Amino acid sequence: MVQVWWSVMVAGIVAATLTVDSLSAAGDVQDTHETGCAGRHLCCQGKNNTCRVSGPRVSNSDSFTCFCDSACDELGDCCVDYKSTCQR
Repeated sequence: MVQVWWSVMVAGIVAATLTVDSLSAAGDVQDTHETGCAGRHLCCQGKNNTCRVSGPRVSNSDSFTCFCDSACDELGDCCVDYKSTCQR
């Protein structure tokens, strides 16, 4: 009984792995994770420490946290897409 269950479980894992690998190879699986202000649809007025997302800063800082508030220009911690996303 255990051997049959194990065989079915292994066969299911192999089939799932082959399906995911096939889709990736065909280019059907795309990474839709976006960073920056546009990725979170986030733009805030004034200085707002909660108006932050993952993404590179305009200032090329080592930090991978950037801001989408209107004070980021002055502070130099804007996301690279802040102007194109929030200042239209």
